Amino acid sequence: MVTDVKSVGDVMVVTIEGRLEIEQTQPLRDLCLRHFKSKSIVFNLCKTDFVGSTGIQAFLDTVTGLSESGGKGVRVVTMRSEFKRILSSLDLPTLKIFDNESAAMGSFDII
Repeated sequence: MVTDVKSVGDVMVVTIEGRLEIEQTQPLRDLCLRHFKSKSIVFNLCKTDFVGSTGIQAFLDTVTGLSESGGKGVRVVTMRSEFKRILSSLDLPTLKIFDNESAAMGSFDII
């Protein structure tokens, strides 16, 4: 898994490429919780090829941790249909799913 993190205005955009597995998602979780707790975050999964079940759980733990830490919101964009189906079925009120990065970024109430 390769991640690219960029700041677009007040929003952190994290693009994930490759396999989403527990071994790689734990360091990403630690990084996000350490540095992005009070930020608006967009996870772009357009280059994610495979999602392992343990990787999904680690990713969800990251999203939950960010949401519970008082962040400004988490958005996920351009994911594969199976991952979208799983996330859509969960009760995560702070997680919103969008078809593209622009729509996700525009959904934040940035002052």
